[in-house]
Amino acid sequence: MSSRILGWPKNAVAHVTIEGNQISISAEVKKEKEEKEGDKVLRSERYYGKVYRSFSLGQDVD
Repeated sequence: MSSRILGWPKNAVAHVTIEGNQISISAEVKKEKEEKEGDKVLRSERYYGKVYRSFSLGQDVD
């Protein structure tokens, strides 16, 4: 099973876990961007984010 989370980039690492009737989806994204002029760093940005969602279904999932 795979999943995509709206608003998150396609390269976000998503994990889907199914236990009985409980489905859990978690994702993590890391972005790093650096702008240089020669050897001099003009700008460096880092972004790390995580999201977790869990919900129950009416019956167990196979």
